Amino acid sequence: MTPRQLGLQRTRIPDLPLVDFTVQVEVQAMHINEAHHLAFTAIPAMLDQVRKAWFARHGMDEQHLDGAGVIVADLQVQYQSEAHLGETLRVDMMVADVGQRSCQLLYRIAESASGRMVARARTALVFFDYRNKQAVPVPACVLGLLGSAPE
Repeated sequence: MTPRQLGLQRTRIPDLPLVDFTVQVEVQAMHINEAHHLAFTAIPAMLDQVRKAWFARHGMDEQHLDGAGVIVADLQVQYQSEAHLGETLRVDMMVADVGQRSCQLLYRIAESASGRMVARARTALVFFDYRNKQAVPVPACVLGLLGSAPE
């Protein structure tokens, strides 16, 4: 099979059945590309901001979780419409699929005033002991926050 035969399969990210956290983000000049709309590179930075704010809301620092930190091991984004300078985006997030050493965060990004969908995204977090350079079980403080045991 040649690279041309592989084809591009569109990422499918489910809508959020629940919302654990919401942040409003204003589209600023640094988020805009040469085509005058939200740059594809801006979404991962926004997701980073939302994830860190979620941990902070619960009094946690994502790099100091009972001796573990997090690594974003996977990122998927499904872009659905343009966003423009000055618009306010509502970024909803929920935690899903808590495993032994990881979990997924699902995101829905919509323009606040109209509700127009801008993107959906998913990140996979792996809990990691940076001193010993290895993945570790989901820290107890995070499990307590989620109110669930790993699958």
